[in-house]
Amino acid sequence: MQSGITGNWNENLENIERDLSDLGEKCGAKKYYSGAARKSFAVFFGAWLLWLLFADGIIEGALVSIAAAAAAMALLISLPGMKLKARAGRIEKHLPFALMQLNAELDAGVDFERALLGVSGSHGEFPDGIKKCIEDSRLCKMPLQDCLLRFAGRNRSLQLKRAVSQLISVYEQGH
Repeated sequence: MQSGITGNWNENLENIERDLSDLGEKCGAKKYYSGAARKSFAVFFGAWLLWLLFADGIIEGALVSIAAAAAAMALLISLPGMKLKARAGRIEKHLPFALMQLNAELDAGVDFERALLGVSGSHGEFPDGIKKCIEDSRLCKMPLQDCLLRFAGRNRSLQLKRAVSQLISVYEQGH
C-alpha cells in the first residue's frame, strides 16, 4: 500500500501524463514537471531580485519569492487541464452547427462518410477533429467508429462524447 503523498504524486503524474497525451504533447509528465520546476525556480529568483531592489527585509522577500514560485508552479501544473477545458469549450461552441449540417446532409440522402467530410470542411475544433478521424481511418485502416471514440476520449467534453456515441449509432444503423 502506498502512502498518501506517494499515491498523490503518482496520481498527479498519471493525470498530467494523460492531459499531455490528450493535448498531443510529446514530453512526459516527469519532463513537464521538471520544466515547470525550473520555471518556478526562475520566478523565485526574479521575485527575490525585485524584492531586494525595491524593498527591505530579507525574510519577507524570501517568503514573497517562495509564494510567487509556488503560485507559478501551481499555474504551470494546472495549465494542461485548463487547455483541455478550453478546447472542450471551443468544440462545444461549434458542435450544434456541425451536427445540424450533418443531419441536413444525411436527410438529403448523402452517404455518412461523405456527410462527415462535408462537416470537416468547416472551421473549428470539432470539424478539425472529424477531419483527423477521417484521415486516420483511411491512412491507418482503422474503423471510423474507433477513430471517433479516440477523438471523444481525447477531449473533456461530455457533449462531444454523447454526440460521438449518437454518430456511431447512426453510422452502424446505416442511417
